[in-house]
Amino acid sequence: MKCSVRATCGNAFQRNVFSSTSILGTLLAGTLALSGCGTAPVTSAVKTLQIAGAVHGGQQPVTGATLQLYAVGTTGDGSAATPLILTTATTSDGSGSATDGNANAANNLNTLPAGFFTLTNQYVCPPQGVEVYLVAKGGNPGLAAGTNNPALAMMAALGPCSALTPTTNIFIDELTTVGSVAALYPYMTSYAAVGSGTGDATALANAFAKVNEYTNTSSGTVPGPTLPASTYASSTEIDTLADVIAECINSAGNTGSTSACATLFAYTPNGGTTPTDTIGAVINILQNPNQNVCPIWQMTPATGPYMPTLSACPANWNLPITPWTVSVSGASSVYEGATSQYTATVTGTTNQSVNWLVNNVAGGNSTVGTISATGVYTAPTVTTSTAVTISAVSVLSNTTMGSTGVTVLPVTVGVSGPANVLFGQTGQYTATVTGSSTTTVTWLVNNVAGGSASEGTISTSGVYTAPANAPVTPVTISAQSTAFPASSGSISITVSPTSLTYATGDTRTVTQPTYPGICMTLTAQFSSTQRSSPPAAASDDTSRIQAALNSAACKNTGLAVELALGGSGSNAFYSEEITLNGEGLTIDSGVTLYGGASYSTQSYLIYIKGTNSSLNGVGTGTSQGAVDGRGDLYIGTGSSTRLVEATPTSNLIVYNVTLEQSIYPNLYIQGGNGATVWGVNILTPDTRANADGIDLDSVTNVTVTNSIVEDGDDGVAVKTNASAASNITVTNNRFYGSHGLSIGSIPNYTVTNVLFLNNYLYGTDMLGNVSGDANGLVIKIDPSCAATVQQVTYQNTCMTGVKHLITFYTNYANTCSGAAGNPVFTDILVNGVYATSSISGAYSYFYGASATAPSMAALAYVSLDKNTQSSGTTATQYATISLDDSSLTPSGTGVTTNTFSTPGSVPTCSF
Repeated sequence: MKCSVRATCGNAFQRNVFSSTSILGTLLAGTLALSGCGTAPVTSAVKTLQIAGAVHGGQQPVTGATLQLYAVGTTGDGSAATPLILTTATTSDGSGSATDGNANAANNLNTLPAGFFTLTNQYVCPPQGVEVYLVAKGGNPGLAAGTNNPALAMMAALGPCSALTPTTNIFIDELTTVGSVAALYPYMTSYAAVGSGTGDATALANAFAKVNEYTNTSSGTVPGPTLPASTYASSTEIDTLADVIAECINSAGNTGSTSACATLFAYTPNGGTTPTDTIGAVINILQNPNQNVCPIWQMTPATGPYMPTLSACPANWNLPITPWTVSVSGASSVYEGATSQYTATVTGTTNQSVNWLVNNVAGGNSTVGTISATGVYTAPTVTTSTAVTISAVSVLSNTTMGSTGVTVLPVTVGVSGPANVLFGQTGQYTATVTGSSTTTVTWLVNNVAGGSASEGTISTSGVYTAPANAPVTPVTISAQSTAFPASSGSISITVSPTSLTYATGDTRTVTQPTYPGICMTLTAQFSSTQRSSPPAAASDDTSRIQAALNSAACKNTGLAVELALGGSGSNAFYSEEITLNGEGLTIDSGVTLYGGASYSTQSYLIYIKGTNSSLNGVGTGTSQGAVDGRGDLYIGTGSSTRLVEATPTSNLIVYNVTLEQSIYPNLYIQGGNGATVWGVNILTPDTRANADGIDLDSVTNVTVTNSIVEDGDDGVAVKTNASAASNITVTNNRFYGSHGLSIGSIPNYTVTNVLFLNNYLYGTDMLGNVSGDANGLVIKIDPSCAATVQQVTYQNTCMTGVKHLITFYTNYANTCSGAAGNPVFTDILVNGVYATSSISGAYSYFYGASATAPSMAALAYVSLDKNTQSSGTTATQYATISLDDSSLTPSGTGVTTNTFSTPGSVPTCSF
């Protein structure tokens, strides 16, 4: 069996083919030194016309085959070609005999290996550009000495004669024969009649070029070297026809009615005339592709020299060159240890067989997962979400591949239950296993299965029993999957003599937002270079933006109007006040929405209300879609325009957008239920007075996360101007030059369940301006206002360059609008604070209203580089402070401290 470049074969004949190619190169190099076969030496001004090669029939060299180089005819399609070799030229019989009837110059008097030839100055090229082809006729295909197969005819189309060089290798076999005829058959009537008229000479030249897509005439393989990537040149069909004619070629010829040649010729007539040689048979097959299709296919030998072959009878013998693609479909995610079926679809060929790979490893492995021959993928064991690529490669070409990305998800275990358990009491904990059909878990307390007497025990059903006294170490309750021991979940709890209620924040399950669908796209018509001198309000973008937002396609649909780049460098929109009501606004990367020429006289630039409204930006860093209030141009004007105000809203999303240079507060959210602020960059310098970063006023269920806030007042401020505020999470943010993480002022109503988690505070803005009021953790309320702040947790806070480190006070006067009375602070917990490089004179203070209405707070794992307390009118007073591993111990009039135990640690900070 001889292999095409699409198949792998390890038999001796393959090695012979490669050896033959090496021999061809050696022959060509040696014959370059010949002086012209006995004539006067060829001078450098005369071009040596030389080609060399070999003729094979299937697995055998063909000896004694007559060679003829033809120039195509020019008098019409299928017109007679012109022979260019005028002397006898045959392939070598390898005998070395210069006296037998086969010896001639073309085979170096039979000194070449069997089947080889070299033609040196034995032909003359016609005018430049004329196409030529080489035919091998007759000869012995490896049978008994003296045998000649007159039906044997094979060819290789070579292209322009002038392009032939002494390094041109030619390997003629059944593949080059079928591949050449596949391109040239419209212009052929026999092996000696290939031609065209002057009107389609260019088409014939293109057909010769197309031969090199079907077959490689230098190596005798398929497909050809110029076949474009991801293209199929009917190679399996050519292999099949090559095997069919090889049955005739590797025989003594048409020796009887039952011979392979006789059968082939009987199935391949043309207009009632049967062919007499194998090239004629191939011409007739391709010129009559619907004739005797299955009988011809049935002649394919079971183990022919060329593989792979068609496994079923084709519809016809057309040999098109078609685009060839592989697509893979299946699940985009698989849990570890699970299986999933993937399907490959091959277009451009009927052969749908593929080889499967995972991350370019055939069949995959234990690290990336394995995949069967039928596309069933088994995911590996992983500890984190892991991306793999599942690919299918057509068996017909190792360059035709389709892939799909798959995320292998770890089995996860979630643990829920009370955050605090009193001494000697019990708490029920529940484990939720996701991604495995086995949901059983092993319960642990501080990594000890079942727990211990000193730290508490837990039953197989998740019932935790706290010890009678404070545990030696903080308590973590864990559940470990029994099927996937590497997968576990945990919850840290407090064990205390009295109840301390931790804040849990937003009651929603908040995940990273996705961009809403686009209902309408507007392109920019202005430039950012107009920022200092924007277009007049009458000619700016206000009306067209608002019209798009109000359109039937957008309004109240949750879909977004897209602000996109325009032509000729247009990257800006200028607008006065616009309103979103149940729809979104998405600002593309590199695009900025600027406050217009007159917007500073209005209440805000963007007003948001309704349900499912959103403000989104695309891109990252300085190219992130942005809203610019041009506040630097309104300093001292007295304008109080807010950049973005949302009131009231439900399920509001502000995502991945930059808010910069606000005149007054950057983002003010008042009223409503459900708001997510994710990936927002607020860039207003510390020097801009009253330009709060994010105000959360009278809202419930809000998350602010993964954002950068640079502003001239409170970084985040929780307020209650209109109603109570509750269930708020502020996590994983960085604040620059701001007035801190603030509760207040609180003029009325109640603040409940606010969680500040994993935040960074910098005392300078990103321009190096030192904050005028560099605050850290702040709760502020009027001393005569009967308002309550409860269940507030500041956990894992990192601070640098801050002056007012922890300030919880009830003497923020003249802000009360509610009932008179005493303010109340309860369940205020600071768990994990690290402060460094604090400003000179840095201090903390805790200020209660009176002995009968003290301020209450708990400090755990507090590490401050300045533990000074304020003095004078802001001296710490009337406070009850619980302590656990705190560098700061408050003291003063009416101040009492006690100890408590809670899990946690001083955070490790990276500024």
